[in-house]
Amino acid sequence: MNNEKELSPLAERCRPKSIEEFIGQNHLMSDGKILKAVFVKKSPFSMILWGEPGSGKTTLAFLIAKYCDMDSYFVSAISAGVRDVRKIIDKGKENKIKGIPTLLVIDEIHRFNKSQQDAVLGAVESGDVVLIGATTENPSFQVISPLLSRTRVLRLKKLSDHDLSAILDNAIKKDYLLKDKKIIFDDGIKDNLIGLDDFVFFSFQLRPGYVICSFVFLLLGLAALSSSINLLVLRFMILSLEEEEQVNLN
Repeated sequence: MNNEKELSPLAERCRPKSIEEFIGQNHLMSDGKILKAVFVKKSPFSMILWGEPGSGKTTLAFLIAKYCDMDSYFVSAISAGVRDVRKIIDKGKENKIKGIPTLLVIDEIHRFNKSQQDAVLGAVESGDVVLIGATTENPSFQVISPLLSRTRVLRLKKLSDHDLSAILDNAIKKDYLLKDKKIIFDDGIKDNLIGLDDFVFFSFQLRPGYVICSFVFLLLGLAALSSSINLLVLRFMILSLEEEEQVNLN
C-alpha cells in the first residue's frame, strides 16, 4: 500500500464511489427525484448545490462527473481566478465542436466576485460548459442573478442522525486502516458522538482545550472539517478530552 493512499484523509478514503454508496439527501436522490434522474438519464444540467459542510456537495459533483462521462474540471473559488476559468471555458468550446460535454465544478462559488461569476455566465448560456457550483451560503445573496436564472438551486439538507450513524458504520467496516481494528462502541458512546453534531464547532469558540484537538486533527491529515466522516472523528477527540478533564477534576 503506497504512502500517498495511507496519508489521504479519512473522508477521502471513505468517499462514496457510486450512488448506491451515497447516504442522505433522499429528497433529491430517491427514485424519481431530480438528482436521481440526472444519474439515470446521464444528462446533467447547470446547478447550484447549497448545503452545510459535510452534506455531500462535493461527492455529488464527483459522482455526476463519473456517471455522466464528461470532460470534467474541478476548481476551488479560493485559489482559482478568471484566467483559470477561461482556460476551462476555452476547452469547453473545443469539446462542444467535437460533441464532448464539459463539466465545470466550482467549489465555494460564493467566494467568486461579480466579475469572476460573469466570466462563467456566458459559457453557461452558450452551453460550452455545464456548471455545478457548491456553496454553504444562500446563493440568492452570493450568486449574481443572471447566473442564478440559468441554474437550478438544489438545497441539501443536514444529515440526520441515522445518516451519520450509517456513515460511521461504513467507515469502520470498509476503511483499510479501520476495518482491522475491530472497533466496538460502549453503550451510548456512538449516540454521544453523533449527538455532538449541533454544537461541535461552537465548542471551539468556548474552550481553549479544543484548539489542541484541532491542531492534532490537522497533524493527522484530517483537516477537511467539511466532511461528515472527519466530523465524527473530531467529536470522538472532543469527547475524550471532556472525560480527561472530568478525571482531573476528580
